[in-house]
Amino acid sequence: MSIVQLIKKKTLNKHYFQRASINNKKYNSNTFSKWSTIKHSVPQGSILGPLLFLLHINDLIKIINNDSVPILFVDDTSILFMCPYPTNFNKNIHQVFETSYRWFKAHLLSPTFEKPQCIQFITKNNTLTCRKIRYGNKTISNVSHIRFFVLTLDNQLPWNGHIDLLINKSRTVCYYLHQSRHICLIQH
Repeated sequence: MSIVQLIKKKTLNKHYFQRASINNKKYNSNTFSKWSTIKHSVPQGSILGPLLFLLHINDLIKIINNDSVPILFVDDTSILFMCPYPTNFNKNIHQVFETSYRWFKAHLLSPTFEKPQCIQFITKNNTLTCRKIRYGNKTISNVSHIRFFVLTLDNQLPWNGHIDLLINKSRTVCYYLHQSRHICLIQH
C-alpha cells in the first residue's frame, strides 16, 4: 500500500470542521467565522502526523548556517549553537532566527519564538558570560538547566538533575508495582 493510499484510507469518509475565533480585547468581544469543512487533514495522535511534519520541515536543515545544528523531533525544533567567540554569537543567533523565521513563513508555518531558552555550558576553562539575547522585541531567557527531549541538562553538565529525575520516576514505578503485587500473583 502506497503512502497516498494510506492517507486516503485514514481520512476518507471522515468529516472534520473548523472555525476561527477572533478575540477583540479593545471591545471585549469574540467574533466567530462560519463552520467550514477541513478537506485535508491527518488525525491527531496518528503515526502519520509526525512523519508528514518531518517530511515537510526536513529542508530547514539546509538553510541554517554552519555555526549551528538544527535538531528536528516530531513537532519540536531545537537549534544548537557552538560559538567560541562571544562577539560573533549575537550576530550568528540573529542570522539563524531571521533565516528560520522567513523559512517558516514561506512554508505557511507559525514559529513560536515565545519558548526559546538559552543555556551556556561552562567548563573549568570557560566561565559563564551572561548576555542578553534578543530577537525583535523578545528577550530569550538564559537558564542554568533545561529539558532537552528526555534529558535534563545542567550548564555544568554534572548529570545530577537528570539522575535525580530518573530516581524519582523509578521510585514511583516501584511504588505502583509494590501496591499492585496482590493483583499480579505469579504461580510457579
